[in-house]
Amino acid sequence: MSAATAGVRHVTAGDGRAATHPYFPGIDGLRALAVLGVVLFHVHESWMPGGFVGVDVFFVISGYVVAQSVSEANPSSLSDYFIWFYRRRFARIFPALFLYVIVVEILGMLFIPGGRETQYIAMTGTSSLFGLSNVVLFFKSGDYFSPGTAFNTFTHTWSLAVEEQYYFIFPFFSYWLIARRSAGKSKIALAVLVAATLGSLLACWLVTRRSHEFAFYMLPTRFWELGIGFLLKLALSRERRAISGGRGMAVVGAVGFVVLIASFVLTPSDPFPFPFAIPACLGTAAVIACIVTMPTHWANVLLTREWLRHVGRISYSLYLWHWGVVVLLRWTVGLDTSVLRVIAFAATFALAEASYHWVERPIRSAAWLKTISAPRYFATFGGVAALLAVSCTALDGAKPTLGLAASNDVTVWDAYAWPGAASAQCANQKRSVHFGGGQLTTWSPACAPAAPAGLFVLGDSHAGAYTRMLWQVAASGRYDVRLYSLGGCRPIQTLANTTIPACDAFLNRSIADIRARARPGDVIFLPALAVPRVRDGDGSLRTPEGPVGAQDRQRNRVRLGQLLSTGARVIIEEPKPVTAVELVRCADPFNRISDYCRIGPDLPRSMLEKRAAPARALYAALAQPGVYYWDPFPALCDTPECHGYLDGRPLYSDTDHLSGFANDLLLPNFLQFVDRVRADTGTGPLDQTANAQHGVVTK
Repeated sequence: MSAATAGVRHVTAGDGRAATHPYFPGIDGLRALAVLGVVLFHVHESWMPGGFVGVDVFFVISGYVVAQSVSEANPSSLSDYFIWFYRRRFARIFPALFLYVIVVEILGMLFIPGGRETQYIAMTGTSSLFGLSNVVLFFKSGDYFSPGTAFNTFTHTWSLAVEEQYYFIFPFFSYWLIARRSAGKSKIALAVLVAATLGSLLACWLVTRRSHEFAFYMLPTRFWELGIGFLLKLALSRERRAISGGRGMAVVGAVGFVVLIASFVLTPSDPFPFPFAIPACLGTAAVIACIVTMPTHWANVLLTREWLRHVGRISYSLYLWHWGVVVLLRWTVGLDTSVLRVIAFAATFALAEASYHWVERPIRSAAWLKTISAPRYFATFGGVAALLAVSCTALDGAKPTLGLAASNDVTVWDAYAWPGAASAQCANQKRSVHFGGGQLTTWSPACAPAAPAGLFVLGDSHAGAYTRMLWQVAASGRYDVRLYSLGGCRPIQTLANTTIPACDAFLNRSIADIRARARPGDVIFLPALAVPRVRDGDGSLRTPEGPVGAQDRQRNRVRLGQLLSTGARVIIEEPKPVTAVELVRCADPFNRISDYCRIGPDLPRSMLEKRAAPARALYAALAQPGVYYWDPFPALCDTPECHGYLDGRPLYSDTDHLSGFANDLLLPNFLQFVDRVRADTGTGPLDQTANAQHGVVTK
């Protein structure tokens, strides 16, 4: 029998009965194309610009192959079928995943810094042990194509979570459609499967534009890809044979192969997954149909090359390990040169071969796993997952003491941690809750007077980066502090086309809450990123955004007027300087040598002042009684060149969010300024003329 023709592989049912189902070598070759596309895209995007569709190809393949793998099952009951199916899936997925998670978590503890920027990495890894990493990524990390997810060593496990969640649904369909066929129930199950597949595609269409993250990460908007594979298996089954070989199939297979290959190069990432995942999925389905019905077709002959089949066999391990290699290199020596990219590629294959030969194959064929009872079997996997989850949490907590990254020193770097200042006059507790799609953090000093003044802080993630300073403001005993923050959401918009979809709802709710609570004599502080970043997280230079439009200017005036209507005084934060590189990525000998870090963080003050000028002009146009301007720029940069470090301590955690040290540095000036604003009579150095000239800050 030639490599291009179907063979027969023996499988074992849950009760020990022998079963057979056909094996198609070309599908291994198809897996190889999928995983190579993903790996090449992640190692260097220009090598395979649309390579991310390899995951969509995997979904269609999985939909077909998993349905094919149960085609000869003959269970005695639904429970027997469930046990048999899940025993096989657990042995297939979890051993290699368990190894990956613990090894990468150990390396991450050593080389990836702790702090706000990396706080969800361990959570993502832990959740992947239970098939929930896509949920964590949706709620915590945002867009798959964003810089934040590019530095999470467990981002790629979202697709495994989608498949694992699909496996909880699959047996309900496959039992009546494949394992225990009966005319009436099979028709109902088929109708439900078709409806679920079409409904998922419709949901993907509707949701992609409204919530790209949900559409990308979640099963309801991805089910259709797996459903295509499942329905294809039913159409190709011997009993139905709705699809057969012939001249028409030869054309379909050829077109499908060309479309599939083109999708690896031409697929754009926006909007995605709808509609641009469709060509790759349909192309994959066409190629699978050709492989099954026309084993001598040229596409199948190409896909059955031995090296491609081998890559397909180790594709799961390749997919697991490639991302850890890529991200750990990004956190350390970088991935900026051809040599480093080749090293990443070689290391990925070496780790995949080891994982496949020493973990995947031995455990899948282990005799002792096949003989133990179902309760003990699943308890073993569950116990290992729980132990690893505890270990990952402990390793993440050990970063400050065992990690090698200098930025693990929270007393200097972390803007969200209490510094333990001995001078704190008043004990208070930080409380954080979800609020309007963002975060509400409050501090109520225990020793404050019966009705302390209120300090309301509203802004984007840069408002959140003042957490440590605000905590200490509350500890002064003079203010009851409320912080409303949502990343990318600025109450005074100074950067064009940068507003996130949830911003309006968050600002409306936050402003309503402030208006219900604020009184004359209170202070409202509006900090936000106002200066365009110089470089993106991937190191590329960023073109400054254009001026905000008339609509944003009007919104600025309306929101400011709503806040002033409370009788409170409003402080607008003037633009802060930014740096050229993310300091957290460039603070150690093992990462400072990367191309990204080599240019250093420092920038000319004149350049930053020029970038800040549009925001200053917008703020000046808002000058009116009750509006004040606090300028942290002189305290952060008082020389012709703005530095990322002051006396060896970082002013920023990344390129623009303040460090814990910078919070401590700005605290005295800010607290004094707030006190002066509250005491201002309109005739002293804080009068409105000075406001308009930005002359209200003492260094």
